[in-house]
Amino acid sequence: MPDEVKQELESCLRIILKPFVRILLKIGLGYKHFAQISKEVFVDVASAEFGVNGKQANISRVAFVTGISRRELTHLRSSMPERLLNDRGSEPLWSGHLNPASEILHYWYTDPEFSSNLVPNPLSFSDGVISFSTLVKRYAPDLPPTAVKAELMRSGAMVELRDGELMPLRMYHMPLSMDLTFARSTAFSLANLLQTIAHNAELGSEVGDEISRLERYVWTYGVSEDDVKEFKRLASKEATDLLRRLDEWLGEREQKKRRQGFGLDAVDEPTRKPVGCGLGIYYFEKD
Repeated sequence: MPDEVKQELESCLRIILKPFVRILLKIGLGYKHFAQISKEVFVDVASAEFGVNGKQANISRVAFVTGISRRELTHLRSSMPERLLNDRGSEPLWSGHLNPASEILHYWYTDPEFSSNLVPNPLSFSDGVISFSTLVKRYAPDLPPTAVKAELMRSGAMVELRDGELMPLRMYHMPLSMDLTFARSTAFSLANLLQTIAHNAELGSEVGDEISRLERYVWTYGVSEDDVKEFKRLASKEATDLLRRLDEWLGEREQKKRRQGFGLDAVDEPTRKPVGCGLGIYYFEKD
């Protein structure tokens, strides 16, 4: 890699890390912990990506590409959890464990047992065969329905009607504090964006929508503060409408595959193994 490209990437890394470090410091994660995790990830990626014939790279090779000494690598590999070494079988980030509240809302809109033509039905908390508790137990069985109700109410994603039934107001849940869901949502957003960038960077001269992954943005530095406020409202509306249409499209196909026996955990046949995909949109603002 040319030196000027490497220097530019180093500058970009500093730009990328600044907002991330802000988050880490707010949750009390300091440099030493971050450095240790970074080192483990360098070893993990180098071991997986620089091996031969699908095997892990040996210590000499990992030491060469990472700059970590063989002695320290031996210690790291012996102390790292097994799941971190060439971890390719872990649960995908888009699973319900990422943000179970959003998972519940998604299926409230798309599962025909809890909706009508992709419009969510009001649900009692626990009365009847089809209830809010039924929904939670189906799609987030490890969570108590009372806790899910409290969180959705707290975030404004759901309301309780006069007759006591529950009704969602939107198809997504945004955590209001730096809790476990916030941490997982942060990982989801950053990891998927960076994976898309890395995928496109590895294509080299190859182009085409069938090969590359969508990565687009619009921006300007030449508008007024009032324009920014109006654009923020417009972007929020248009993005929400688009994501809702896409979520409905995905939901219809999810339910179709479920009816055909193509479960989210199906691994019996390679051709029937589920594949994850999605689209993320975010707003940014610069002074």
